This record gives sequence, structure tokens and C-alpha cells, in this order.
Amino acid sequence: MTSAVSYERQSHRRLIGSKVEIVKYQNFWCLEVGLKDILHYQTHFKAHDSDIILASLPKSSTTWLKSLIFTIVNRLNPNHQPLNKNSLLLSHNLHELVYFLENGFYGGYPMLPTPLQLQQLAPNSPVLLSTHLPYASFPESIKTSSSCKIVYIA
Repeated sequence: MTSAVSYERQSHRRLIGSKVEIVKYQNFWCLEVGLKDILHYQTHFKAHDSDIILASLPKSSTTWLKSLIFTIVNRLNPNHQPLNKNSLLLSHNLHELVYFLENGFYGGYPMLPTPLQLQQLAPNSPVLLSTHLPYASFPESIKTSSSCKIVYIA
């Protein structure tokens, strides 16, 4: 796999502005600095049947959609209602509650909680996850070996 990645990196590179380099990998463009995290995510992530994955393009109201999904999933839990002063939406950053798979799990954001910590924050709720990868680049555990839910916004 390494040789294919290095080949694609050499043959499909673009510079945006003066410092940001993007790479075409599996037929989509991603930031070169994030490619290692994407490879780790694709290789190691194991989806659970109760996971809910929000997949969307960058800059397509993902943060707003994360808030909506968190509220819908937790609508019956009085502790997580938006008007409750103890709501997690008021005490935590939304990106802590809906985990970004490419950067959160395997990237350089150690200040975000791990999925286990997310489960401890809302123990009776499914784990909410998000990604900007296209469906074709999802890990096999999402596509074939689990019945997790995918909300794909294109």
C-alpha cells in the first residue's frame, strides 16, 4: 500500500496558495498533512453497530448538522436538551461531542476526547462520528462489517 500511496503523492500534487499542498488519494483531494491520519483511520477504525456517522463535504454546514444530529439522538434524555442548563451542548465544544474521524482518532488533536470518553459523556447514546471522506474511501468496517448508520450529505 505504501508504494501506491507514494506513487499517487508524486503524480497528483497541487499547491494551493504558497503553503498548503493537496494530494489526490483514492480519487479525491485531501491535504497532504492529513493523508497519514486518513491512512490510519482507513486501516484501524472498527465501526460498531450503534455508531452514527455524519459524512459531508467540507464547508457544507457540517457543524450545524453535528448539532442537529446530537440533539435528535439525545432528544429523549432530559440532561442533553438544549434548554437544560446542564446540557452537553452548553458545556462542551460540539466537535468534542461528534468526533471527527480523520483528525480526532488518529490526528494531532489530543485535546479532544477519545471515543471511549464520548461514550462515558452520553452512556446510553450511540457514538456520533463525522468525516469528510467520500463513501468509497470509508474503512471496510463501516461499509461491510457493521450495521452502523451513515448520514451522507452531498
